[in-house]
Amino acid sequence: MSKYQKEDESRSRGTIPAARSSSSAGTKKKPAASGSSAKNSGSAGAKKASAAGKPAGKSAGKSTASRTASAHKTSQKKQAAPKAERDQRATGGSASRREKQLSELDKRRRSDEERALYQSEEAREIARKRKQRTFNKSHKRNSIIFYVSLSIAAITVIVVMSLTVLFNISTVNVVVEGELPYTEGQIAESSKIVEGQNLFMTSLENSADNVVSALPYVETCKVQRKLPSTIIITARAADIAGVLTTPTGQRAVISSGGRVLEIVGGDREISAPELYGLEVSSLQTGENAEIANYQAMEWIRTINEEFLNVGLVLESITIEEKGSVTAMYDGRIRIIFGQPVELRKKAMLGAMLIADGSITSNESGDINVTKIDSAIFTPDYVKEQKEERKEQQQTDTAEAD
Repeated sequence: MSKYQKEDESRSRGTIPAARSSSSAGTKKKPAASGSSAKNSGSAGAKKASAAGKPAGKSAGKSTASRTASAHKTSQKKQAAPKAERDQRATGGSASRREKQLSELDKRRRSDEERALYQSEEAREIARKRKQRTFNKSHKRNSIIFYVSLSIAAITVIVVMSLTVLFNISTVNVVVEGELPYTEGQIAESSKIVEGQNLFMTSLENSADNVVSALPYVETCKVQRKLPSTIIITARAADIAGVLTTPTGQRAVISSGGRVLEIVGGDREISAPELYGLEVSSLQTGENAEIANYQAMEWIRTINEEFLNVGLVLESITIEEKGSVTAMYDGRIRIIFGQPVELRKKAMLGAMLIADGSITSNESGDINVTKIDSAIFTPDYVKEQKEERKEQQQTDTAEAD
């Protein structure tokens, strides 16, 4: 039993109030003792003293009793407050202890239930599946990391091997489109590609530019890789527009794009038409010619294409001062195009008239295609007859006058 419970029990039994009442009674008796001593002081004044002291004793006793009662009440109040606090503390402590006990019991009960649940087959199966899922996730993550690392390492090894040991050039194949005055060996050498060089370390664009720069007759060049160790160079020949003669007597072979392919001597024969009427200021091999009326190169290219389509090569093409265009075939047939309007259609009509055999091989004359929808051939002998008749008419007129 606690200290506070013992005090409460003693108060309920009246032990402490009784002691206090005895002490108060002793206090009240003290005036009585003083009164008795006053009585014994003398016989003469005993009655008077007793008569006079009686009322005084009563009042003193009353005041002492009131003081004792108030003190008792005060002490009771003081004792009641700690008691309430102690009761409240005891009640709260017991409640908190009770809650703790219930909490411990609940935890113990839950622990027993969880232990029983964990020990069941269903719990074991759930735990096994959970563990398996955790293992699968971890294994999957580790597998991904492993295979990514392995792939990076493999790619690194392959790249290093490709750039050092593997894919070295052992063969250079040359493909020529058109007619070129160069051998395959010259084309391969001009590309500056060396056998044994790494296939992937070779710049294809630079190699193609090397070929075009070194060989003017090559219009375009394309370089390709073919695994494991082959380079393919495709060179396309430039379309020759004709041979240009400058006022100084310099002759140069010009491509359809206006590039100077070659500077030739005065007596060398070129299977291309002579070009007249072009104003040229500069000619340098491998560079574009500086031509004042540069649009004329497009006219020349169009005429050449249509005649080459039927297997004919013109002897010359002339750009007249007023912009009209004429051409000569085989030194005997003159084609008059007029202004370069619908020039492709005009060239096709003139070429077809020669190619279909309408004009015999010993005939000479003019083909007039100035009209877009027709080509008219006038032989030279007809022109001569017309001139003779014209001269005869002029003579007859003079004689009549």
